[in-house]
Amino acid sequence: MGLTDIRGVWRMKPKAILVTPSLGMGGAEWWMLTLMKYLRAVEVAGIVCTCHNYNAVIVRELRKLKVPILLPTEAVECDVIIGWGGVNIRRMAGPIDIPIVEVAQGADPGVVYDSAWTATHLAAVSEAAKVMYPLGLRQKVTVIENGSDEDRVSKATQDLREEWGVKPSERVVAQVGRLVDVKRPEMLIKALKHLPENWIAVFAGDGPLRDKCIRLAREARRKVIFTGVRDDIGNIYAAADVMCMPSHSEGLSLAMVEAWLAGVPVAAAGFPSAQNIVQKWGPVITLTDRDPKPKQMAAAIRAADKSDPSLAKHVAHEHYSGTAMAKRWEKFILETVLRTRKRSWIR
Repeated sequence: MGLTDIRGVWRMKPKAILVTPSLGMGGAEWWMLTLMKYLRAVEVAGIVCTCHNYNAVIVRELRKLKVPILLPTEAVECDVIIGWGGVNIRRMAGPIDIPIVEVAQGADPGVVYDSAWTATHLAAVSEAAKVMYPLGLRQKVTVIENGSDEDRVSKATQDLREEWGVKPSERVVAQVGRLVDVKRPEMLIKALKHLPENWIAVFAGDGPLRDKCIRLAREARRKVIFTGVRDDIGNIYAAADVMCMPSHSEGLSLAMVEAWLAGVPVAAAGFPSAQNIVQKWGPVITLTDRDPKPKQMAAAIRAADKSDPSLAKHVAHEHYSGTAMAKRWEKFILETVLRTRKRSWIR
């Protein structure tokens, strides 16, 4: 049965509730927003946040999509519940008889061990993200690759290079994401020492390593710009010549997909999901070692700067757009609902 046939089965769209441990400015939150925006055959009835980490930008986007933020104690009619981040939905919701989908977004072992055993269905955004599940459950995991909202990166409304004082002869290498250990932002600053003087580093994001990175930048005596968390991410990509991803691990990085969509070449450490992508699509990323030395990271940045980003942009538009991701999720959700079509209430 194809997706068209599945859509014809129901007179009313199935309803989904998304459950998240956070409404901050992370990649998983933007994954949820993109999914809500592009789903057509499934209605998102609401989103439950299990903590009090609310970002004003995310809340604003939810209001635009007319998706209510629900309390865990509220009762909402739905057909399927989708959660990420290790939230034990069955423990939160009580006795329910509808599908619960747990989604592995990252690549850190053990994060979703507890919630995985109580979910009815397991999903992961990449083959690499399966490691978040117990070994005995990984064969049951369905891979549903991420996608990004093209609207976020398609329009540049501000010339940040002029604002930053970047000269025409200078090159900008950007890292987009949280300043945390797994992203290894210090690597980019150390790599600057092995790049020509006309290279500038830009960090778009915030986190606990910000002060350390500022100190390293001062010691390196190189121009490094810290923008903090930015909503206008399209302007960041428009200002960048290369996107750097020295991360130790990633599920399927939305920042990488956004760079592709914006036509910015990517230089990355050889973490498993990046290796899998290159094996699948060809040279859409310039890879170095998984644990590179600063000099190796610098070499990858220079190689990426000379590469043609057109293949990566084509792959992103065809396979990693918000529309493409939503179609994958619609097929998965509808087939899941077809197996257990029993509406229930979350309490």
